[in-house]
Amino acid sequence: MTLATKLKAYRKEAGLSQGALARESGLNFVTIWKIEHQRILSPRIDTLHKIMAVLRKHGVDPTELLT
Repeated sequence: MTLATKLKAYRKEAGLSQGALARESGLNFVTIWKIEHQRILSPRIDTLHKIMAVLRKHGVDPTELLT
């Protein structure tokens, strides 16, 4: 499973739109879109940590994003 597929699944499980995830994480919507559409294949670790923090806040364990 790709990072893009995992992120999209976790985001939907958390009940978040791409825009909501972007706002809550402090990231640009385009960054979330690019990760989910495989335009960014290796996002920065701090970007992933911000995304993971929001997903956790919404009750989703995104640990596998890093594997």
